[in-house]
Amino acid sequence: MVLERSHLEVVYFTWKDSFKPSKKHSHTSIGSEKVAVVFNIAAVYSQMAAAQNRGTVDGLNKAYKAFYNAAGAFWYLREILGGGESVDVSTECVSMLEKLMVAQAQECFFNRAVRKGLLPTTCSMAAREIELYYEEVLHALSTVPLSQHFDKGWFAHVQLKASQFYAESCYHYSLHLHKNGEIGEEIARLQMGADHLWSMKRAIKGASFSRISVISKLEKNIILQLEEAKRENNSIYHMRVPATCSLKNKLSAFVSEWPGGLESLAELDVI
Repeated sequence: MVLERSHLEVVYFTWKDSFKPSKKHSHTSIGSEKVAVVFNIAAVYSQMAAAQNRGTVDGLNKAYKAFYNAAGAFWYLREILGGGESVDVSTECVSMLEKLMVAQAQECFFNRAVRKGLLPTTCSMAAREIELYYEEVLHALSTVPLSQHFDKGWFAHVQLKASQFYAESCYHYSLHLHKNGEIGEEIARLQMGADHLWSMKRAIKGASFSRISVISKLEKNIILQLEEAKRENNSIYHMRVPATCSLKNKLSAFVSEWPGGLESLAELDVI
């Protein structure tokens, strides 16, 4: 028996916006359903990463891999996006989330590097790269359509993350300078990090208590190192402290390999 087209009912798929659950998006396209499924795969990988105990090297390794898998899923999603989807699966949002996952993966690398006692220059470059990723995420969040779609807590969190890793880069590079007897520039770098944290902590509204606590602890450590460096310079070295404006663009960053799409998602290409 052949069914007439008029006898067939259209099946609608309905999804809630991931960041504004009150907003719903309905469609009849299998392509849009595929987009939603891949988004959820990426989300699950990010949840797996967040669930790891990042207080251990093993936990950092597992979280690093899961965050990179999430980034790979978002990369694949960006490649298959069509038009007309909701904001959470728009090109702008998916690209932002991909960068956010990479930033968090690189955080795991940074924390692992610090725990293993890698060279201060390595830690500084890793921190600088993370800062730049978070700056890109912040720029995306500040641009339409995302600027009107996300809670203000997102902006505060990402901005403080960028500030934290700028200061981390200054701090770890100062350790390298101290080891090489460059006390003047060490003081300038530490002062830059401390000033940046002080100003950002007071300018940003809506950040969580835990995020403020992390920033305050880092600020305290930098200030202690700064005071010690000043004492040594005043009593022993008497080196000239360069103007901070002459140092701002001299911190190097890693250029990590960007994650490609997950191989396990390639099978979806036939859908």
